[in-house]
Amino acid sequence: ADLVESNEGSLSVLPVQCLCEFLLNDSLPLVDTGGGGKGTKKRKAGELLKHLQTILQNPETDPGSCLETLDYFLRRLHSLQSQSRLQALSGLKMLVTPTLASMDDDSMDVDDPSDSKSSAWLLEHIPALPCFQLAYQSIARALRQACEIETDPGTVSLYIRFLSQTCPVASLPDLADLAYDMAGVIVERSSVLPAILPGSSHIASCSKEDQQLTFQALLHVFNRYMALV
Repeated sequence: ADLVESNEGSLSVLPVQCLCEFLLNDSLPLVDTGGGGKGTKKRKAGELLKHLQTILQNPETDPGSCLETLDYFLRRLHSLQSQSRLQALSGLKMLVTPTLASMDDDSMDVDDPSDSKSSAWLLEHIPALPCFQLAYQSIARALRQACEIETDPGTVSLYIRFLSQTCPVASLPDLADLAYDMAGVIVERSSVLPAILPGSSHIASCSKEDQQLTFQALLHVFNRYMALV
């Protein structure tokens, strides 16, 4: 935090991990509360957010920096600590959503990442990142692991839909890994599964539309896998 706050030059001279750590632990509380933190610290948070957005969204960015930034957040999506997962979700959503790149320092609002209405950050914006093809294996692996840990049904549903949508259709190894992990979700996540599939009155159920989309996504994975074996 001290490195970032005391830096008066380009943020690019600081390690990516340092910048990401500052965003999660110092900037996100400012963004989430929407109050206080005026002046230098608020301005620094806005500068940092825009810098990290540029790393991910600019085609001219060094791929290594893009991958390092994504990896920092992806590793936390399957943390055993719910607060760490929520922070990573909020930070990642802010960084990959293009419309946030132009906001000013006093309007940094964060929507609930599990909200079905805000699914575009994962289903549209992450696949549109210039480094997506290079980062795909890391993204898919992290989200498969997150499906085994995450407790919020809306977030699990979103991860499943993304994995089904983006898995290479002709890659048997990728489909085999995904089918195996999705079978694990069906068998082992008995507390979450009723909330993300149709026909349930679970108290934490997703919307009927999201339940149907999740069901179709799972069928899509298994059907494609069986077609290749």
